[in-house]
Amino acid sequence: MIVLRASVIALCLGLAHLPAQSINGVFVGTVMDSSKAAVTNAAVVIVNSSTGATVFRGTTDAQGSYTAPAVSVGTYHLGFVAPGFKRTDIRNVGLRVDERVQVNAVLDPGAVSETITVSGEEIGQLQTESSSISEVINVAQMQELPLPGGGRGDDVLNVLTLMGGVSAGGNGTRINAQQISINGSRTLNTEIAVDGVSILSGTTGSITMMPAREAIREVKILSSAYSAEYGRTSGG
Repeated sequence: MIVLRASVIALCLGLAHLPAQSINGVFVGTVMDSSKAAVTNAAVVIVNSSTGATVFRGTTDAQGSYTAPAVSVGTYHLGFVAPGFKRTDIRNVGLRVDERVQVNAVLDPGAVSETITVSGEEIGQLQTESSSISEVINVAQMQELPLPGGGRGDDVLNVLTLMGGVSAGGNGTRINAQQISINGSRTLNTEIAVDGVSILSGTTGSITMMPAREAIREVKILSSAYSAEYGRTSGG
């Protein structure tokens, strides 16, 4: 038997966050020394590379692990410091909506005043912390592509059909939001959420509201094996 999960389209907007489905991300990892032994009570600091704002300060536990929950989508520098070790900085690590990115650090013996800097641009591209199958549409794709629709928020939905497994009804200038199907699921089983809140009519499946394209920060399409928090819909 082949079971197709329901499809979920989660839109992360640059608007007020509501505590429903996850629109943020999580950093997790382990801090070790050069012998692969856990470093306990190591300080972990996460800074937004664009704004310079510190979004997380914490320490590792007895297993050398840390968790930074509910971090907003963006690019970050992560710093790791412990007495008797050189500081390690991992820079430019990207975090997207509903991602759980593992960033491990290895501390070398030395003075804290010494720093080892590592590029983190490739970290998180291979997701080992989640089994979900998803695609992300970023700001550049939404604002630079010549999407039909005249700038209405729902013209963003036109890029969904570029994703694998997505099909929809409609015409050459606008897809029908009531006829979006992912991986063969029934169209009424597709969910669309803005900042974690459903924007679909429960009776017709049509969109009740959609922000302007300029207000949308990121679109993530979850097509299979996603978290139980999205389990309101059923596959077909």
